[in-house]
Amino acid sequence: MRLYRLAVLVWLVCAFGVAVAEDGKKPEISEEIASDNDEKDFFAVVGEQKLSKQDYIAKLRYEVRQKFFHAKVPDKEMERFREQVGEELINRTLLIREAQRQGIKPDKVAVDNKLSKLEKKKKDDENWQKNKERLLPGIREQNEHDSIIKLLEKKVRDVAEPPEKDIQAHFKSNPDKFTVPEQLRVATILLKVDPSSGSPAWQAATEEAKELVTQLRNGADFAEMARIHSSHDSAPQGGDMGYIHKGMLAKPAQEIIDIMDPGDISEPVVILQGVAIFRLDERQPAGLNNYEKVKDTAKGLVMRETGQKAWADLLKKLRSETKIEVDKSIYKVVSK
Repeated sequence: MRLYRLAVLVWLVCAFGVAVAEDGKKPEISEEIASDNDEKDFFAVVGEQKLSKQDYIAKLRYEVRQKFFHAKVPDKEMERFREQVGEELINRTLLIREAQRQGIKPDKVAVDNKLSKLEKKKKDDENWQKNKERLLPGIREQNEHDSIIKLLEKKVRDVAEPPEKDIQAHFKSNPDKFTVPEQLRVATILLKVDPSSGSPAWQAATEEAKELVTQLRNGADFAEMARIHSSHDSAPQGGDMGYIHKGMLAKPAQEIIDIMDPGDISEPVVILQGVAIFRLDERQPAGLNNYEKVKDTAKGLVMRETGQKAWADLLKKLRSETKIEVDKSIYKVVSK
């Protein structure tokens, strides 16, 4: 597989959609990315294939901006990230070679569609129009490589259905995955307050809520009070929110409900939308689902995990069978 003479431009246009200089020169690199002072123009050799430093720097430049934006990153963290980007390029090379060895062909329709979308996106881009004839072959090749890697991954991850004993073992070993969380049946009355309102509005809503709590605890009908006073969506249902589970309510509300018993009516609770009153009607404890009910889910999880392992094992095998040499000096951060 040849080195791409226009690798940087291909990476930037194909993968990242950024503008291209008319003279084809590589863009300046951010301060976090060291300049290439080495006479060699490659940073790794995978088998007999040399991986261009230009490819690496182009991808790194984009990934740094995506992950860190313009934040200052500690040198050690940046060096780990730079090595991760290099490893991804090496893995990509191995996977392309393996897909080609297996005779996997790119999805021509999908590739053509991507190029068509790129053309439409850049139809008014003057720089693109001037450079596209020399860029398109490399861009097509990049997309074809993406396609065959995707098809290889699908093939490897498409594992056979596991035997019943493996599904049962997964169910028994991972009860947390098949447990229904605690269910709470809650009713509410919300006195809505605009978040930008001043303290007098919040104080007035709190005082009104306290009066409602007194009436409710003295026997007033919660559903009727909700229909009259509440601004919550549940008001037409008498404040009944149905069954909810932990995490669905705002933290201040959840903390109050956690210490309530069925039938309790809370004190006024200040939340983002206003001041709320809650009644806990029922608390259903968490419980493990019946195996037959979740058998298909368990089977899907086993197949997914098996597929993930098969994919990881393939990559491990490819790396063990291929001589890989890396110039790790490119991972070092050159601080100014």
